[in-house]
Amino acid sequence: MDRAERKAATVRNASRMAPVESSAAARTSTIFLPHFCPRTRYWRGTGVLRRVLAFTELTFSNSMIEAWWRSLTHQWLFLHPLDSVSTVRRLVEFYVHEHNRVLPHSAFRGQTPDEMSFGTGDAVPADLTSRAAAARQARVEANRSAACQTCPSVDAAA
Repeated sequence: MDRAERKAATVRNASRMAPVESSAAARTSTIFLPHFCPRTRYWRGTGVLRRVLAFTELTFSNSMIEAWWRSLTHQWLFLHPLDSVSTVRRLVEFYVHEHNRVLPHSAFRGQTPDEMSFGTGDAVPADLTSRAAAARQARVEANRSAACQTCPSVDAAA
């Protein structure tokens, strides 16, 4: 038995002891991509290796905390010199305070996370809607009243 056969036997034995996924959560592919080396094709042909395309029916996700962490690091921490632990603590405390109590979130229709948690921002969505309508009306009126020397105003044309 040569070296490659011993490796294959070892991996086959290990795969027999591994638990079999009977769940529909893991879908596998039998597609062999042309850029795989012949050795990879061999391993996949033995059934030891398989390619996972997607996981479905997940009951958890870290995407929300990962997005928050990316915002904290890229939009805040990396903009400041991080020369000491106390500086990092101060910057993180400030960001967490601003994120939770000051910055409105579109997912909460303009409310902050604290307003959502404590139920104190119930009037915020209606207030934002009325202010947006007022701003839109003011913008329309300003555009209609604007005139240049080449174009007559809307009022003069009427």
